[in-house]
Amino acid sequence: MNLYIMLHQDHEKVKNLFEQLEATGEDEGPRRESLFGILLRELELHTESEELYFYSRLKVNDSARETVLESLDDHKGMKRMLGELDAMDKGTDAWTRKCRALRDEVEGHILREEEDLFPVAQNVIEDEEAAGIAEEIETWKEARTEVEFW
Repeated sequence: MNLYIMLHQDHEKVKNLFEQLEATGEDEGPRRESLFGILLRELELHTESEELYFYSRLKVNDSARETVLESLDDHKGMKRMLGELDAMDKGTDAWTRKCRALRDEVEGHILREEEDLFPVAQNVIEDEEAAGIAEEIETWKEARTEVEFW
């Protein structure tokens, strides 16, 4: 599998979940809870796998280090906001506003990653290594998902 296509597909999945969340009303608490739970899990898996397998490979490269550090900061902010949202009542206007703010943060991060980091990464990581990273990410995600079901 192509690493960059795989990461892009993750990004599209997250964008779709945000769209579904925004389509819910404040009176749809159970649906929001369910969708937010899926979004939370997808973002956790995605950010952790990127940090472990993708960013770790890039941050040792001078041309990629600054962008990787910015991306890591983005991840910290997103994780903080996810925790705050998780603790809030999903049926409030405050939750809706914070969820929109998170969406803006995530979409900004995705744009920077795909437009700035991916091109640098493609110059740093050979295609064969990128394919290996994609396989490692897939295996790691599958193992994490299987554990949850047992």
